[in-house]
Amino acid sequence: NPKHLYKIMDLYSKFGKPLQLTEVTIPAYSNSEEDEAIQAEIIKNLYSIWFSQENMEQIVYWNLVDGYAAFAPQGDMTAGENYYYGGLLRFDLSPKPAYNTVKNLIQNVWHTEEGAVTDENGICSFRGFYGEYELEFEVNGKTMKKTVLLSSKSDNKIKVVL
Repeated sequence: NPKHLYKIMDLYSKFGKPLQLTEVTIPAYSNSEEDEAIQAEIIKNLYSIWFSQENMEQIVYWNLVDGYAAFAPQGDMTAGENYYYGGLLRFDLSPKPAYNTVKNLIQNVWHTEEGAVTDENGICSFRGFYGEYELEFEVNGKTMKKTVLLSSKSDNKIKVVL
């Protein structure tokens, strides 16, 4: 229930502490194309809700590969948590639609590619997701690069002297 998830996350967010989700496994219940597609859609929706929370720090997916879950022989899809087919990868390590969904969210949807030009005072700004950025500057026909980190733990004001 998205309304309930937002309500609970907003409640805990008021404490100003980072939120973390751990041991997340979204079941597919089988390796059928339909069940894997449903798993991917649920993951897309849940991850989008979780990621939208300002204080969300991390989401830890638990059973990454089908057939390797706790309390079951490897590959036995009838035992333990293997029964749920909750992995992002199949037993043979091929990606499931859920894996491609998470990869797309991280690499494409929640990703910033931005161009900016400084003003007459040499200042520019942009809004982007937290993470590592490679800045590229062109000055007097020369190109220079610098890697910077945008983080929730800093004011994200970066001064670059050329």
